[in-house]
Amino acid sequence: MAKSGTGRVTVMGKKLFLIQTELQDIPLHYRPYVKANREFIQLLVEHHLLLDGLDIAKPLLEWMCECVSVVSEFEAL
Repeated sequence: MAKSGTGRVTVMGKKLFLIQTELQDIPLHYRPYVKANREFIQLLVEHHLLLDGLDIAKPLLEWMCECVSVVSEFEAL
């Protein structure tokens, strides 16, 4: 990690895959975000299993998959 001109520590060239990284290895200011996303993704997976196969739940299932995709894309940045 390098210090930027603003005095902030930057993570340049060293990307963490936040979903699989241990919380203590993640910079402090990202920990609440990562913890919340992990809990949200877990809930989506649990509900996806419950709703899978119900035609009426198709829009909800599509939205859930979209949420997982957006979180994954954001963390890949």
